Amino acid sequence: PPSVVLFLTIIIRYFSSKINHLLWQSQIENLENNGILASNKFVIKTESGYTGNGIINLTNNGLFIGKLEQDLKDKIQDFNKGFVFKVENGEYKEINRAENSGNIINANLNGDGKTGTESIDFTNKTEIGKIYNGITDTLLVKGKENSLTNSTVNGYTNAVVFDKAGGELTLDNSIINGGVAENSFLVKGQSGNDILSLSNKTIINGNINLGEENDNLNIDNTVQLNGTLDGGTGNKDTLTFNSSATKSSSDKNINILYDIKGFEETNIDTSVTLFEKTVGDNGEIKNLTAQLGNITIAKNGELTLRVDGTKKDTEGKVTGHALYGNKGSITAENGGKLTLNTFGFGEAEVIDFKDTDLAKLKDEDIKLSSALHSGEIGENNTITVSAKKDLEDLDVANYEKLNKIYHGILNSKNLDKFTVSEEQYGAFTKYLHDIYAANPYAYSSELSRKTMSMMKNLADKDL
Repeated sequence: PPSVVLFLTIIIRYFSSKINHLLWQSQIENLENNGILASNKFVIKTESGYTGNGIINLTNNGLFIGKLEQDLKDKIQDFNKGFVFKVENGEYKEINRAENSGNIINANLNGDGKTGTESIDFTNKTEIGKIYNGITDTLLVKGKENSLTNSTVNGYTNAVVFDKAGGELTLDNSIINGGVAENSFLVKGQSGNDILSLSNKTIINGNINLGEENDNLNIDNTVQLNGTLDGGTGNKDTLTFNSSATKSSSDKNINILYDIKGFEETNIDTSVTLFEKTVGDNGEIKNLTAQLGNITIAKNGELTLRVDGTKKDTEGKVTGHALYGNKGSITAENGGKLTLNTFGFGEAEVIDFKDTDLAKLKDEDIKLSSALHSGEIGENNTITVSAKKDLEDLDVANYEKLNKIYHGILNSKNLDKFTVSEEQYGAFTKYLHDIYAANPYAYSSELSRKTMSMMKNLADKDL
């Protein structure tokens, strides 16, 4: 039988009558939870119960939130090393808090626990290999040079809270789960200056809000972000993306799949991709927004902006990208690049950056994901993306003929059908050559139109 180890947050709502718990239909030898399992009904439900054809060995080192079947309740002292509780009408009930053991530290209850738990004090500490569990405000960070390595923090409300006077925390190869309750966060700042550094494959499962004053959030390119980032209400909150100190991870990319807001300064010293779409709180797809303020792309930095060319304003300018709502500027230093992912663009489009000042950018600072396009900075914070008039001057036979076939593609308004990156450029020219070889007269405009469906099918299959 298989074994399952859970380190993440699994929250199961009433999406349907059939999806409200984890249902195991075959025997599992070991199920170990180091994160959060939360449900509006039963946390775990087996077809034949815990003692039947279900889970042989169950261990909870984190949080079980929801109801338990009776056979699980009977064995709660055997499998629970963290917290088991349910939430009803704003109160925490049927709480089972295990005593601290080994590397597992469980927060003390507030009285009978109906209002949650006390915070675990984390002042000027360096800890390795711990699991911290709490219901409310699990870890309270105070002072400087605090660090957690190879550790996990779980909280039903806020998993990590910075002290009102501020604090510093470095998370190294650690997992933070929290913000399950409404109006709570994974990491929450208050009225002080906070510094949060995420590094070395740390996983963030929830939303970060750094609160008041001027805060710093540092993220290296091995970190997995599964939640929104909010710098808070300070007037100089700074977000920095940098490369991991690990040589094998120096070329990794940070994917931004959730909204970012509340930052006045953003420094990019690694590869970062801003997606154009995200999932809202209601589970529906929406436009992703990134309020990064003044953006500086350093020498080793690359900011890739995915652009949805179908989303336009009344003037026909493209607005389908995460920086459309940003207020600030973009600067590229010593070879830093702003890369526009414009696959699906046709012959010419104008991308509007609205309130993001592009005056400090030069044309050479812009890179296109499409090998068939080029970018040029225009007026009023716009970038014009245009199809290249000619193929690159390839040292191949029949270049002029291939270039005429390419012109036929442009004239037939079919360029948007092709996705050609720099890596795919050689394959693209090979297809042009195949078309010419099959029909040497295909370079005429009319015949190029007739060969488009054949070429499109080839490109879809192999490019």
